Amino acid sequence: MNNFRVWWQAPKLHQETEGHERKVSWLELFYDLVFVVIIARLAHYLGYHLEASGVLEYLFLFLPVFWVWVGGTIYNDRFETHDVSYRFFVFLQILAASSMAVFIEGGLDKSADAFAWSYVAARLIIIAMWWRGGRHNPIARPLTNRFVAGFSIGAGLWVLSIFVEGPLSLALKLLGLAVDLITPATTLRIQKNLPRLSTAKITERFGLFAIIVLGEGLLGVINGFTDAKTINAAAALRFGLGMLLIFGLWWIYFDYIARRPPAAVLARRMTWSYAHFFLLAGITALAAVLVHMVGLKGGSLEDTARWILLGSYAAVLAAMALLIWTLEAEKTVVIEDTLSIPVMLGAAVLALGLGFLKPSVSLLLGALVLINLGFMLFGAVRWFSSPASRGSHADEL
Repeated sequence: MNNFRVWWQAPKLHQETEGHERKVSWLELFYDLVFVVIIARLAHYLGYHLEASGVLEYLFLFLPVFWVWVGGTIYNDRFETHDVSYRFFVFLQILAASSMAVFIEGGLDKSADAFAWSYVAARLIIIAMWWRGGRHNPIARPLTNRFVAGFSIGAGLWVLSIFVEGPLSLALKLLGLAVDLITPATTLRIQKNLPRLSTAKITERFGLFAIIVLGEGLLGVINGFTDAKTINAAAALRFGLGMLLIFGLWWIYFDYIARRPPAAVLARRMTWSYAHFFLLAGITALAAVLVHMVGLKGGSLEDTARWILLGSYAAVLAAMALLIWTLEAEKTVVIEDTLSIPVMLGAAVLALGLGFLKPSVSLLLGALVLINLGFMLFGAVRWFSSPASRGSHADEL
């Protein structure tokens, strides 16, 4: 019992310490593995529902998954400890998220109640963690009390949705998610009174989630090629173009966005977090369509699938433009935000315009690869012509 505080520590409010950056832990990487499974199942779900209603259902299912991951990640950024108690809570989160993974493909019909209970369980664990953090850190109590109250209302609405059916059930779930999403925005003034946090770790955490969905994109291309009924030159070309498309998105995200932290302004930092939903959902949707494109028999894609592909790609670029707007200003400017933001938005519009031309699958993938290539080459040229590419900054590319 003398070592009680060694293995069961009270959560301690973190703050920025000059010269010391907290790193992502092995436990956090283990926690992320369950979301690899969930993302794969979401992509599988959309792949078999390539119509407008399927996209809406997919987005509805993606949002609670994203919110559970964000909830655990933001709490960890504030109150992480390295003791048994924290491992216990993280393992409980993994169990709840695993249950969401099991029921997510039927989360709007045959297993809707089970999926809702799984989500509620995940949220209640996070609520308990925020309550515990506030109990042991009085300075953070106004923040944690607001989170506990708002998130409890959101979870309560999901519980109510289980006992009704049809549109009312869906409306209660949507209202619960809305309450959850709005609650952090009501704490901006409260958070200004808390110790400032370094953005290095949270930037890395979201970057790791981006890698998860980009990995699903690679898996989609590989599965599409593997499942192709005929392995021919056309399928091989689509395989190569699909891989290049995902490579390019990785390059753009980590060159234009992930190398810079979000701005210190809390509203922009919160927008940075929320904008990742559209980025991550868009890349996962791309993965779902790529499975069908690579091994497609014939040269054309159905209209709905084509618009889902182009809409997803455009959403990714638009999300990246919004993310750039939220970033901290560079000391040594490599690419001017006033240039990259409108160009990305223009490229998103251009991608949507391709849908009216109804190109073949190979031409469509090739066009998107060329758009990516333009950003990649422009970023590389600006980088190597910038003072930031020399001296102590040379390892950032």
